[in-house]
Amino acid sequence: MESPGSCLEEFRAVPFIECHGRGTCNHYATNHGFWLAIIDKNKQWQKPMSQTLKAGGLKDRVSRCQKTEIKEPINAPEITYGTGAM
Repeated sequence: MESPGSCLEEFRAVPFIECHGRGTCNHYATNHGFWLAIIDKNKQWQKPMSQTLKAGGLKDRVSRCQKTEIKEPINAPEITYGTGAM
């Protein structure tokens, strides 16, 4: 989830698209997809429950990544460390 390409603007369950680092992609219309799901905070440490989602309920349960664009470089203060004895 590091590159901007890993955050899709619009979620689509199918077709499933797998892109390779060589500039080629494969399209699979019938493959299973696995997505990160949103869960309630009070259930995050419980045993996961399998769940089949119908087309209308997918967008409410699929986790979304967020990306932030920094428009200007951040200027951090220069830090100097003393080498003198205490």
